[in-house]
Amino acid sequence: RKAVNATDFALESLNLSITQNNFSGFNAARVQLAKALSGGDLSQKEIAAAGGDPSLLGGLLDVTSTAFSGTPSLDTQNKIKNTINAIRKVALKKGKAEIDAQRNIASRSGFNKDDFEAASDIPEFKSTKGKKTITLKSGKTVTVEED
Repeated sequence: RKAVNATDFALESLNLSITQNNFSGFNAARVQLAKALSGGDLSQKEIAAAGGDPSLLGGLLDVTSTAFSGTPSLDTQNKIKNTINAIRKVALKKGKAEIDAQRNIASRSGFNKDDFEAASDIPEFKSTKGKKTITLKSGKTVTVEED
């Protein structure tokens, strides 16, 4: 859950950096990326399998505490964005797998299905099937229904 929230904030900050060439937005994205990875349960192999570029992570995180006066190229920022999305995808998969495991234990222990669903109603892990988040040219992020 922590990784999902951190990547959401990182993506928002990176969008600000990309659309407004805002170094503060880029800096905030780096800090949030560090938070997303601080738990240590997301491997570089998983991130790569989800479409991210783990080679970006080391250099990006190494300069987190360094004074930064500008933003990297748009291409680099888009690669970072893809990697953050991959980290988010891995974190979501792991979170949903944990909820499924807990659902199985609850079912075997005789818990009421409705009670378990209420107890495990975690917004970050709700299904987004049929929904897609896109960034408009204006920089605004919106969620749209897909057919």
